[in-house]
Amino acid sequence: MLAHAREHVPFYAGRIPIGDDPYRVLATLAPLDRETVRRAGHRLHARNGSTQGWRATHTSGTTGEPLTVVFNHPPQELEFKLLTRHADRLGLPQGAGIVHLTLHAPGPSQAMAAPWGDGRTLTKWNLARVWQCPDPEFRGAVRWLDGKVLTGKPTVLDLLAARADAAPAGVIVSGETLDARARAGIGAGLHCPVSSLYTLAEVGIAGSECPDGGYHLEPESVHGEIVDDELVLTPLANRAMPLLRYRTGDRARWLPADCGCLHPGPRLELTSTRSPRHLLTTSGQPVELSRFLETLGALPVTRLALSAEGPGRVRMDYSADAPLTPVNRERAARPLRAALGLDTEVRFVQHKGPHWPASDGQPTNPPQPEVGLDLLADDVAAWLAAWFTGRELRPEAVALTGSVLTPSARTRFSLVDVTVISPAAPDEWADVVRALRRDLTALRVHVVDAPSGLAACRLSAEARVVLGRLPEIAWPTQAALAAEGRAWCRQAADTLWDRLTGSPIPPADTLRTAYVAQHLSVTACRYLHLASGGRETGADAVLAAELDPEEGATVFEAVAVAREHRPPPPEPDAGRDYLRQAMRLVGMVAAVL
Repeated sequence: MLAHAREHVPFYAGRIPIGDDPYRVLATLAPLDRETVRRAGHRLHARNGSTQGWRATHTSGTTGEPLTVVFNHPPQELEFKLLTRHADRLGLPQGAGIVHLTLHAPGPSQAMAAPWGDGRTLTKWNLARVWQCPDPEFRGAVRWLDGKVLTGKPTVLDLLAARADAAPAGVIVSGETLDARARAGIGAGLHCPVSSLYTLAEVGIAGSECPDGGYHLEPESVHGEIVDDELVLTPLANRAMPLLRYRTGDRARWLPADCGCLHPGPRLELTSTRSPRHLLTTSGQPVELSRFLETLGALPVTRLALSAEGPGRVRMDYSADAPLTPVNRERAARPLRAALGLDTEVRFVQHKGPHWPASDGQPTNPPQPEVGLDLLADDVAAWLAAWFTGRELRPEAVALTGSVLTPSARTRFSLVDVTVISPAAPDEWADVVRALRRDLTALRVHVVDAPSGLAACRLSAEARVVLGRLPEIAWPTQAALAAEGRAWCRQAADTLWDRLTGSPIPPADTLRTAYVAQHLSVTACRYLHLASGGRETGADAVLAAELDPEEGATVFEAVAVAREHRPPPPEPDAGRDYLRQAMRLVGMVAAVL
């Protein structure tokens, strides 16, 4: 690692001496603190090899300004190995897989099989979307966790234990200090043993909990020192961004190694950990930021940071394409006032664009093509009505349809469908639509004079009019819907065939592939239902009406995966299975029509 950093990482140029004893050489380097890492930015990135597969990790910011660290593939694989090894030591069955749970809107759910090919799987399930479902639906969805080993932050597992009725095999928490109250609450709520790992976002898994107390450092992952009572770590696997002698901010002391658990790493006790940042009540008492995870995790933002500006004064910085609406501001402020005092002032600061924060002027997080979780129909309707006020080009009516009206049916790829009724030619609306989408990129705007076919059915059955009045819409004949459906099926079949015969679908794209499959499957069922005399257009209603639960099991699975009401499967061909089933369904509908 020293030779690699000396040769390929600009920050270390001229800083690392040459010597026979690597530990003595390492000891000559000044420890890195967070501010040094932040200032160094991309100069800490290796300049050799491909950056393909690098993953950027952002610290939570609960102990200060967020920090961004990039990892190449080997440390990511090592984390999986260390996690499964710790589960083995605890005697936890892993046949059903290990599931990492998060509750933060931007991160997509995904799954992978163990690279070493022993059949183990690691799944990341972002609960932020299924968390918005009513309790009965939520509890039913999380029964998928039964028999699995769960990992995640104590705050996430604590929230799950309070709401879910799941029966996992065990829980391994990391990322935050596990206090006695949280350990007891998680264990009692989920009826399983609870253990912990010592992890840092900047490092990965640094240590595993010892049954006799403390943590064993993982020799494959880190080299540890205690300098002036502070734990200093050197990650050993991450060549993308070597952090030599990184100051963790955690206080520690070495413990005797004769614990009897046979772990090969040195054992230590954390005497104090980095204190999470607090907000202050109106009387000046501290309250941890983690108290607000559940509420703030559902806001339609890509990044968010809270900071105290004084007793009872909170600043909320967020990144989003459009300002938070009054409804969402009130949703964010309500739990803050409840915890900090009714007179608490909350100041909102919007950062436009996807690249906040940045390091050395370089973007640290790529844009996410997603709609915010709480993009409410009320908010969109009010925004559209205000936007069109005073405009020279006025529509006869503006209406919403689709998933914005049904939050439980949304995916991170869903768009907000807006229909503009106007006798003016669509090209006259081009500049207006561009301006609309500049303010809210998730819009999909249709400009029509006289709606027909499926569009007419959806406007009649489900539309919410936000401006003007819809003209009288004649319900299309079954023959007309069948003819339109046959033409649509040909286009859908071509789309599915192109995806099926194209490049292999990487596991990271299974979520998007599930969305494509469910979107086309739902539309096919709409045509089948309407051409047969049905009057429903909502996604769940037409699926229930036209698909047998057993015969359509793969389609229903694709729907659940696309909505992240369950995570994607780890099998590499899962995405293709969804596309194949969607193609069969489209072919069947075409034949019936």
